[in-house]
Amino acid sequence: METRHKLTIIADSSALVSLIVITDSNHHRAASFIEQLSSVDSVVIPSEIFAEALNLLGKKFGHEQALQAAYSFLEVELFTVVPSTDVARMKALELYGTLATGDSYTDALVMAIADYHGTNAVFGFDDVFSKRGYRIPS
Repeated sequence: METRHKLTIIADSSALVSLIVITDSNHHRAASFIEQLSSVDSVVIPSEIFAEALNLLGKKFGHEQALQAAYSFLEVELFTVVPSTDVARMKALELYGTLATGDSYTDALVMAIADYHGTNAVFGFDDVFSKRGYRIPS
């Protein structure tokens, strides 16, 4: 019998915010993605991405709603918030130097963490991911 390898996905703040904000243009895509995660081992949220999503939600909707979202991510077993390693941060800095001006360090960090975990699966909607060969698994 063939054993299917489960997938690790790295989350970006763009997708986390889209998942929470029902009026976000990518909310439907984010919600649909989450509904089909039976073959996923975990969705890794780098701690910097967790902080960025919390800050974005807090500024736009207030701290109470941001905290509700944060606790939701922390309580769902599928999501794992992890600290970045020194290796991933150094790789992110290298990548950041090659990105277009509009792309962020946290985008580079998501890609570096994906590389660190040996995956090209990124739960994020920024164009830089697809341009660099990362994708949202279907």
